[in-house]
Amino acid sequence: AIGHSPRSPEIYYNRGITHEKAGKFIKAIEDYANAVSVDPQYGKAYCNRASLLWSQGETKQAIEDMKMAARLGMREMQVFLKSKGIEW
Repeated sequence: AIGHSPRSPEIYYNRGITHEKAGKFIKAIEDYANAVSVDPQYGKAYCNRASLLWSQGETKQAIEDMKMAARLGMREMQVFLKSKGIEW
């Protein structure tokens, strides 16, 4: 599917979810990164990548993704960052 729509962030995002559910976290992170590379305004991919990065101990990078997601209007990230006293 990727070969047919390389400019579709949803394709990368959905494959990232599939990888994440299968425990293939590195591949999932890569697909979420591809999704935001195609569409830098794709907030859901930032949220998912942030969650995975956080769980992998990559907190600095995760917080950057959380901030971006919050700026894009992703409410769950806005609430989380506010609860931690982190400006976004």
